[in-house]
Amino acid sequence: MNKIKAAVSHHEREIAELRANPVLAIEYLKAAVESLDSPDDLPAALLALRAISKAYGDGGT
Repeated sequence: MNKIKAAVSHHEREIAELRANPVLAIEYLKAAVESLDSPDDLPAALLALRAISKAYGDGGT
């Protein structure tokens, strides 16, 4: 069965939304920082920090 590739990945969409909405980015960052203390939430927190970094950093990987 052939799989249909998404036109825009979830990650790309997330980056675009964070760039377009600084208030959302701030809240997203706050939630990520709060989650850093929880071992269960650490992977999600690190992914959120990566997304913020990509949205507002130099655009590198």
